[in-house]
Amino acid sequence: MKPLRRLFFRITSFANLLAAARRAQRGKRYRPDVLAFHANLEAELLLLQQQLRIFSYQPGPYRRFTIRDPKPRLISAAPYRDRVVHHALFADSPEPLRQARCLVEAELAALRLRLHPIKSQIRRCGDGASFVGFFVMPGLVRVRNHNLRKGRRRLRLQAAALAAGQLPSATARASLRSWNAHLAHGHTWRLRRRLFRNLPYGEGLLG
Repeated sequence: MKPLRRLFFRITSFANLLAAARRAQRGKRYRPDVLAFHANLEAELLLLQQQLRIFSYQPGPYRRFTIRDPKPRLISAAPYRDRVVHHALFADSPEPLRQARCLVEAELAALRLRLHPIKSQIRRCGDGASFVGFFVMPGLVRVRNHNLRKGRRRLRLQAAALAAGQLPSATARASLRSWNAHLAHGHTWRLRRRLFRNLPYGEGLLG
């Protein structure tokens, strides 16, 4: 237990929380909640540190939205301050994380719950992870190749159906708007510009 106690104070140190905030900010620095947090960064981190160390920290309400690719499902996104806490955690060596995982599994077992055997792995941050159609790496979120191939095929079919008069342009544009909103969660601006620039029903979609 001693290594875990030392680990907790390293995780909740101001330096580690500051580094976590910088990582959580990547690719999202102009979102309103991120701007508000970083406008008062020192005070926000000190408050977060205090809440963590006296065990009064509570995760905030999740923002929920629906995506439809590859299938309809509800996504819950954590508030930004919770993302900072997430980035402050997973250590420089795997052993403390394995010990922490054992404690988590014991707590969950008492509640008749268990961790997902595949989705709760201890991995290096640099290896990245697959999540809701994207491949997430430090500082970079890319579309999975499988999803991109499916999207390109769908665009070709839509263009052919539109040219043949089998698909209303409003329907095609609504479908394209939905996929654009999904892709916008990654670093995909150049990709979307290449995909949509020759589509007549995609005009003005990217501003």
